[in-house]
Amino acid sequence: MSQLIGGIEGGGTKTTMVILNEQGIVLGSADGQATNHWLIGMSAAITRLHELIVSAKHSAGISEATPLDVLGMSLSGAEDQETKDKITEGIMTNHPSDAKAVHVVSDTVGAIFTVCHDGGAVLISGTGSNCTLVNADESTANCGGWGHMIGDEGSAYHIAHMALKSVIDGHDKLSVDAGQQLSIDFVESSMKDYFQVQNQRGMLPHLYAKFDKTKFAGFAVKVAEVFLKLILSFNSCNPQGASQGDELCKQVFNRAGIYLGTMSTYIGVSIDEIEI
Repeated sequence: MSQLIGGIEGGGTKTTMVILNEQGIVLGSADGQATNHWLIGMSAAITRLHELIVSAKHSAGISEATPLDVLGMSLSGAEDQETKDKITEGIMTNHPSDAKAVHVVSDTVGAIFTVCHDGGAVLISGTGSNCTLVNADESTANCGGWGHMIGDEGSAYHIAHMALKSVIDGHDKLSVDAGQQLSIDFVESSMKDYFQVQNQRGMLPHLYAKFDKTKFAGFAVKVAEVFLKLILSFNSCNPQGASQGDELCKQVFNRAGIYLGTMSTYIGVSIDEIEI
């Protein structure tokens, strides 16, 4: 029987797994929930990873009792060695039939070495954000990856937060920016539809007891959809309303882009000079 090789890419919103043979042919795959242990806890992360492995085996027609020859996991939140060791031990000890060997890296490093054998740089803007450089000599530089409480600039969470805060601040008349207040009507309408609330006070459960980072970050998609719809409207029958309404969306994405560009600039100074 040919070797069974498993690969998992896990993030703060969803996780994907594939099983391949040694020729690189995909035998099976599975999708699952977020596996970032900082969000859901180490025990829950290991359980979800195991369940994903079992699901992918079923997809490939492989018995649960048949271990994969090797399993590589590129996971959000797995930057430090202690975390990698805990995840590896959790799988190997609690679920020994999952794989004969397990190797864990962070999602940034996994992305880099997917396309760059001698190191490279990656900028992740997903549920959260992170920027990492790996030089050919294995020296590294990093900017970001600190989570939504203090970081995640330029991410979906950050975009959603900026847009929603603009709505709340608009009603509270709370603004430190000089100039005309941007219209919040279009974003507010999307907020009510997405979170199924009647007004800004209806957001309180989503900001406290029912807070779900994945759900919260998903609002960034709605902000993008609003932006695109307004651009189409501007090009057709309602240019004035569109030009007023999409300014907030444009401002949010512009600020996110500035943060992401700044992160890239920071790690850029640590890139090794390469002789051509």
